[in-house]
Formats: sequence, C-alpha cells, structure tokens
Amino acid sequence: MLRLIKLGIPALILVALFSVFTAQEGPTPQTIPLFGIPPEVLAEHDGIYAYPQEPGERMTQEQAEVFARGESLREEKIKGAMLVNVKLPGVPFEGLAWAFRWDVDGQPAIWPGDEPGDKFVYVYELTLVDAKTGAFLLGAAESTGVEP
Repeated sequence: MLRLIKLGIPALILVALFSVFTAQEGPTPQTIPLFGIPPEVLAEHDGIYAYPQEPGERMTQEQAEVFARGESLREEKIKGAMLVNVKLPGVPFEGLAWAFRWDVDGQPAIWPGDEPGDKFVYVYELTLVDAKTGAFLLGAAESTGVEP
C-alpha cells in the first residue's frame, strides 16, 4: 500500500490547468530527478518539476538550510541538498530553489487520520526553499505501509 502526502485537490486542479495553458508555450527543458526520485513521481505526486540549475544570484546551502529547518529547528540530518530550477504550479513558483532531502527514510511516519495499528514508514521527505529569499516553498513526503 502506497500513501502520499499531497497538496490536495485544489492544487491538483491548478496543476492540470497550468499544464493545459503552458502546453502551447513550446518545448520545455528536460526535467531531472531529485535525490534519485524520478521526475515523473515528483511531478505526479508532489507537483515538483526540477530542471538543471542556471547561473544566478542565490544564497549558500548553509544559509538555505536555516530556512529549511524553519522556526522549529528540525534536528533530523539532511541526507542531501541540491540547487535546482523548479516549477511548482501548486504554489505557484518558478525559479531557483534549494531542495533538501531529510534523513528519515525507513523511520515511522504518523499522519493525521491514521487508524490505530496503522504502520507506515517514510520513503522520502523533501523541503524546498527559494534560493534567493529563503522563503519556504513546499514540503513533500511519501510513505508506505508495513506489515505489523
């Protein structure tokens, strides 16, 4: 059983509408995977479209990490960080972002609405922040069920 945390139905509608309107703009660059997560999974489940980075003004990885950890100052280790151009139709945002993958793979994942006895573990958890301003853009996670 595969379970995804999504932006919700309104975001999926926006993604569909955005796809229709941008289809006439011509070819778009080839999307790339983030931390080994295939581009089609990122696009379909999380509304993330990642492209190779382009030169431009940006903050350092260390500066962006402070914003990714947020006010709660998350203590999990960061498994990886990438500077990429992204298109996030559900936010909306298009530009340079730092993507962070948290080191939570295989750890228990508990979500609102889980039934007692449900057991899920993280497959991945990502946080994206604007590389120019540090603004939080998107958090995305996938979990899968495990046998009790």
